[in-house]
Amino acid sequence: MKTYDDLHVVFESLKIAGIMSIEGDICCRTCLHSAGDMICHETEAIGFAGYHIQDVTHCHESNILSIRYHAHEDDDGAATIGRMVADMLDVHGFDVVWDGDPDKVIEVHNVDLTAFPIDDLDEVTELFRGDGKVDPPLRLVQ
Repeated sequence: MKTYDDLHVVFESLKIAGIMSIEGDICCRTCLHSAGDMICHETEAIGFAGYHIQDVTHCHESNILSIRYHAHEDDDGAATIGRMVADMLDVHGFDVVWDGDPDKVIEVHNVDLTAFPIDDLDEVTELFRGDGKVDPPLRLVQ
């Protein structure tokens, strides 16, 4: 069973490939995509990948984590970003389930996030303000 620390290593590796990462510190899918788009516009990232706190909660119950991803300003590039993320997870020994469809999440089936560093959803939701700006300490891998 892989851990949060193992997963963090994957996201550190993705940043070398130009993919910005958000590791659970966002409340939902909508805010994850908003934060990811904002980060991509402010950097030279080719896209972003990550998961939100609801994904972490689901993983606590099932040991299955959904990884979401998107290409910056290139909808056709989403499959490429997804493939890069899935391949990096695979190289690091994660059990990856993804059929290559850019409209589907990447599922990781052997991860235990019980050691995830934030356990208070209120703390997470306060990180992302309604004005589109992210307050520290958002754990972005840049």
